[in-house]
Amino acid sequence: MTYEVRKTGGSTVCGEQPSLSCHVTLQVATTDQTFEFRAHNKAGWSDWSPVSNAIRAFKKPGTVSNLRLTPTGVSNQVRFDFGAAAGNGALPSEITYYWSAGSSQGQVTPGQLVTSAAAFPNGTNQSVRVWARSNVKGEVVDGDAVTGTVNAFGPPTSNISITTSSGYQSVGFTWNASGAANGRPVSAVQISVNGGGWSSAPISGSQTVSTGQGSTVTLAVRAMSSGTAWGTAKSASGTSWPPSDYQWRRGAAVACPGTIQGTCKYVQVKLTDYRPNSTVHCHMTGNGAADYNADLGVDGGGNRDWTNTGKIQDGYVPPSEPITCTQN
Repeated sequence: MTYEVRKTGGSTVCGEQPSLSCHVTLQVATTDQTFEFRAHNKAGWSDWSPVSNAIRAFKKPGTVSNLRLTPTGVSNQVRFDFGAAAGNGALPSEITYYWSAGSSQGQVTPGQLVTSAAAFPNGTNQSVRVWARSNVKGEVVDGDAVTGTVNAFGPPTSNISITTSSGYQSVGFTWNASGAANGRPVSAVQISVNGGGWSSAPISGSQTVSTGQGSTVTLAVRAMSSGTAWGTAKSASGTSWPPSDYQWRRGAAVACPGTIQGTCKYVQVKLTDYRPNSTVHCHMTGNGAADYNADLGVDGGGNRDWTNTGKIQDGYVPPSEPITCTQN
């Protein structure tokens, strides 16, 4: 018995032969092909068999074209753009695309945004491979990869240094936002005082905010890099010096000045949190004796420790707090 094979309804591809198998060379194409065979014996040729399963000749897909990898300004995110690879026998629906970077990989389509901290660390040049994979009737073949490089970046972080200093009716702030860079250098900074509007500021700078004594001021600082949104703000608060205060007490006994009879004592005054390097006027109304008046200087911290500042006649001072001190 002999056998013959032909394309379904077409030309013979294996002429009459005794073998039950034959090899047929097919052209790479996206069209499926089927075959049928018949047998021959002394009685003649049989009818053609039912058609075979569909097969198709294909090769590994080609490479993607015009690969472009673009950081988006979102942390660890990259946009993939590329042209389709030649199918080489595979239909477009039978081709998928993949990427790999370091130990990470995944499927991708043109124009897709891919976010991966492991694959695309901010501020690092990362090599990325992209290739096509065909799956024709269960046969999976990868094409050659095309390689590109990308450097992802994101909005600056809140890693901003802020220090505060308290003053008389003021709070000072110093900041440095350069450490907030997240893959790109910081290019702009804004500050906000007590939740108010944002205003431009240097990347590293300082500002003194006037306020009342004993008041708390909050400064927020945020940074931006070229191509990003504003990063998360960092805030710090400081409090100005407390309200000015004074205390007084009688000091040691001392001879009274001039013709004043009786026992006198020194007046001792302590001043805190007045305007730095200024003078403070203190007054005490005498009770059947001369008034007490003194202009007392304070240091750069607005303070003056206990000192003898004058004399009063003992027994002529009211029992209640008789002294007042006011800023000159």
